[in-house]
Amino acid sequence: MSNKRLDFGSRCSQNLTLFVRNDMNLFAYHLPLDGHPEVGNAAVLGRLIGCMLQEPFGDYKGCATGIKGTLDKPLPASQLRQILESVLNHPVILASPNENQSIHSIGIITGGANREWKLAANEGLDAYITGEISEHDWHDSQEHGIHMFAGGHHATERFGIKELMRKTELHFEIKCSYIDSDNPV
Repeated sequence: MSNKRLDFGSRCSQNLTLFVRNDMNLFAYHLPLDGHPEVGNAAVLGRLIGCMLQEPFGDYKGCATGIKGTLDKPLPASQLRQILESVLNHPVILASPNENQSIHSIGIITGGANREWKLAANEGLDAYITGEISEHDWHDSQEHGIHMFAGGHHATERFGIKELMRKTELHFEIKCSYIDSDNPV
C-alpha cells in the first residue's frame, strides 16, 4: 500500500475537484476496456471493419488485450487501409509485404501494442491492427509476412468507451457524455 498523498495543487487534482464540486461523476479506466469481448476497443473496431467470428487475442497478466477474427470478405491490404482511415477518421500507416495481397484473418490490439504483431505472426494471421508503430516493427513485420496497420493510439481507443457509454445509457437510463481529446497521435 502506498503512503503517497494526492497533491491537491496538481492539475489532475484541480480537475477532479471540479467534478466533485459540481456533483459530477468521472468514469475512466483503460486496460479492461481494450480487450473486453463485447464493448472493448478492439472488438468494436473489429465489428466496424467487418471482422467476424471474434476470439480473445493478446495477453497481459492472463487477460486478453484484443481480439482476432476473420473479415467477412477478404480485402487487399490497401483497401483495408482505406476502410480503417474512414472508420478511425485518422491516417493509417501500413507496413505491408504486398499491398495488393488479400487479408482474411486479423488480430487487433489497440493503442500502443506495436510489438504484439509477433503474436499475429505466431498464430498465422494475415494482418495486425494497432495504434502505434516503430521503425523496427515496420521492417520486421513485413519480413515476417504480416500486414501491420497503425491507426493512431488515441484514434484506435475511442470505440470501447463510446459503446460502453451507449449501453450504460440504455440499461440505466442515465445521460452519459464523451469528451474527446484533440490528440493527433
